[in-house]
Amino acid sequence: MYTVKTIKAEGSVFLITLSDGRRIYATQGAAVSIGLDEGFTLDEEMLAVLLADDEKHRCLKKALSLLGYSDKSRRDLYIRLSRLGYSRDAVEYALDCCEDMGYLDENRQIERACLREANVNLRGPRMIMGKLISKGYERAKVERALLRLVDEGEIDFSENLERLCEKKGVTDEEERKALAYKSGYTIY
Repeated sequence: MYTVKTIKAEGSVFLITLSDGRRIYATQGAAVSIGLDEGFTLDEEMLAVLLADDEKHRCLKKALSLLGYSDKSRRDLYIRLSRLGYSRDAVEYALDCCEDMGYLDENRQIERACLREANVNLRGPRMIMGKLISKGYERAKVERALLRLVDEGEIDFSENLERLCEKKGVTDEEERKALAYKSGYTIY
């Protein structure tokens, strides 16, 4: 049996200190459903509910922290959180919350990455596809984003290839083909 020493509201969650010194987070829903109050005694079942809630909260905080450094695909974030020891339920909860809050928007991330790779780094579609797929993005999503960006005129691969050749000082046709191939452009 565990006794609740203190309950402190922190935003949308409660920080609960137990008699054994543990500090766990619980959502308001979990705290209200159990009827938590200072001095309340928890049995093992109630504690298990609170610990599951605590893990979800901590996993979400870690997910938001990781996304604060850089964009990540859902798959990459899933792998990172799993490696940190969070349960599948906690990781799925955190990923869903991140998507609901708009911090995990793969379509937006893919489009930004495609624009940067094509227009700034002057890479071709083949290289862009490989790079984004290796980061955990789905092939179909990357293809759709590239097609949309080309159709809307935001990416012009033939112009980008010309810029790349000019930047590298390549004028010979064979060197152009080699550079194009190496940079991920399709040459017919």
